[in-house]
Parts: sequence; C-alpha cells; structure tokens
Amino acid sequence: MMKQLFLSALMLLFCISGFAYDFEVDGIYYNRNTSTQTASVTHHSVLGMGYSGVIIIPDEVVCDGVAYSVTSIGYEAFSGCGNLTSVTIPNSVTSIDDFAFNGCSSLTSVVIPNSVTEIGKFVFSACSGLTSVTISNNVTSIGGYAFRGCSSLVSVAIPNSVTSIGYGAFSGCSSLVSVTIPNSVISIGYEAFAGCRGLTSVVLPNSVTSIGSEAFSGCSGLTSMTIPNSVISIGYEAFSACSSLTSVTIGSGVTSIGDGAFDKCDNLETVVSLIQRVFDTNSDVFTRTAYINCTLYVPAGTARKYRVAEGWKEFYWIEDGIPAGIEDVCIDSSEREPEVGIARYSMNGQVIAAPQKGVNILRMSDGSVKKVFVK
Repeated sequence: MMKQLFLSALMLLFCISGFAYDFEVDGIYYNRNTSTQTASVTHHSVLGMGYSGVIIIPDEVVCDGVAYSVTSIGYEAFSGCGNLTSVTIPNSVTSIDDFAFNGCSSLTSVVIPNSVTEIGKFVFSACSGLTSVTISNNVTSIGGYAFRGCSSLVSVAIPNSVTSIGYGAFSGCSSLVSVTIPNSVISIGYEAFAGCRGLTSVVLPNSVTSIGSEAFSGCSGLTSMTIPNSVISIGYEAFSACSSLTSVTIGSGVTSIGDGAFDKCDNLETVVSLIQRVFDTNSDVFTRTAYINCTLYVPAGTARKYRVAEGWKEFYWIEDGIPAGIEDVCIDSSEREPEVGIARYSMNGQVIAAPQKGVNILRMSDGSVKKVFVK
C-alpha cells in the first residue's frame, strides 16, 4: 500500500513539473532541449506567479551538471507578472515567443539585444507602464499586437533591419508621439498604429508598398499625411477617424484605395492626388463632408478623368494642376465680379443663386474652381 502511494505521488510530481517547466535555477524556470543543449525561459506552474521585481536572465544555466545555453524566452514566460519591474535579456537569446511579457504592467523599459531576430505576437501587449523600448538592429519582423496597449510608450525607433510591422503591433499606444519608420519597411499591417491618438506626424518611407486596413485608424492627432509613390494599396479604413487631418497627398503609385480609407476625416481641406492613371473607387472612401468642402488637386490634364471616375467624381471641387496654394480674391458685394462662374456654392456645398457674404465657391466654365470672399 505504501509503495503504491509513493508511486502515485511520484507520478503526480512528474506531471506537474513536466507540464510547467523542466527545472528551476535561482528563481527562473526553464525547459530544456537535451539534443541541442539549449534552454528556454518558461513560467511557473501557475501563470503570472513566480516572477517579480528585477530579473536577470543568464546566458547559460547548469542543471544536473550539464550546461545549457539560454536561447529563447518561451510562450507566456512572464505573462501576467504584474510586479515584474525590470528584466535583462542576454545576447544568447535569439527569439522572444508569443505573449512572453503580456500584461507585465509594472515593466517600464526593455532592451532587446542584437541577438534577437524576431519579436513574436503579443510579446509586450498590455505592458501599460512601458515608457521606452530599444529594438535591436537585427530584428526583421515585429509580430502582431507585439506592443498593443502599451499606453505609456512615448516614442519608438524601428531599426532599419525591420521589413514588416505586424497587424496591431502598436495599436492602442495612446501616448505615442513619434515613430520612426525606416526605409527597410515594406508593409504596414492591419491596425498597426490604430488608436495612437497622440501621434501628430508620421513619415512613411519610399520603401512601403502597402498600408493595411485600419493601419492608422483613430490617430486623431495627425494633421497631415503624405503617402509615398512606392505605395500600391491603401487598405479599408486605413486613416478613418483621423479627425484632425486637414491635408493628404496620395502618391502616384497607388492603384487601389479601400472602402472608408478616409472615413470620418471631416476636417480635410485639401487632397492632392498624384495618380496619373485614374481608377474607380467606391463613393465612401472619403466622407460626404470631405467630398463637399475639400478641394482635390490632380495632375495637369487629368481633371476630366477624375470628374467621370467613380468615387473621385464625388468631389465637388477638382482642380486641374497642383498649385502651391489657393489665393482668394476679395471683392465687395456691390462691385461687379471679375469672373463669372457657371455655378455658385456656399462653403457647405449648397447651391446659391446670388453672392452671399463670406466665402463663395465658383465653378468656372473650364471646370476649374475658385474661392471668392464677398464682403
């Protein structure tokens, strides 16, 4: 009977330690690969327990007389450790797996060493106390939602080794003011910077070919956006709800613009399209307010194409040619107008039969549009 109880207890112990981790040294838990003599940092048997304060991960650890090189931080290794304040990652680590530091709300800074080439999905998501992160020059991809909800993160420099920014990578980083996107980046994923309402400007390099759906949705601090000529596609709602956006320049290489790409951008005043080969879009790419109040500037000689193309024709004001700016003409309502238009509109897009005080918009017989201020 005693032998059976002993065997049962031994089997239970084996199952518990085997399920969570292989061994523990100095308060850090590891799983080992005996064939490669490498170890991966893992979590306690109860997720979110076991790690707090300052953790220094060694580059090598010894168990049962065998030395193991620490090469990875495993899935959910530190997930939910709300009292973890600092972690040092050694140069032996080459990968940080999904959810590794998810929910470490007391973690304030992290340095990702040069040995790391890939940051997994949700790695630092919901690290609400994280204010700075240093990403190594060897990282080639930032996984989906890697820094999602890092609401205290102010700035991030993405190294020029990175070629893709994953879906939702920095979404919800509401304090993010500046981000440097290098000319190595080819694609910006779905929701990559969605909800980063602190962003006031973003410079997209000429290497980017695609902007994912909702990539900058809800970036209410953005005032202008220039989409480089390298971009081929703009996803649906890519810049939706960028409520402070007043000007947009669309590069000549764009061949598709998704539905609602600039939806809820009601303060748009100027859209410059450098697209020569005009293509049809849906009529909801911009808001009705933008179509009525915004001026669309197009390459010289293409205005007629824009005026008949689906979507683009929704703009009330399409200017042939891309001038440096608009110069208003100031006249008195009692004086004769120097030019006569074929139609007159108020600033809200309503047709008016006679001059009204304030800004009047004239559509001329040659298709051009002029703004006239009437006193």
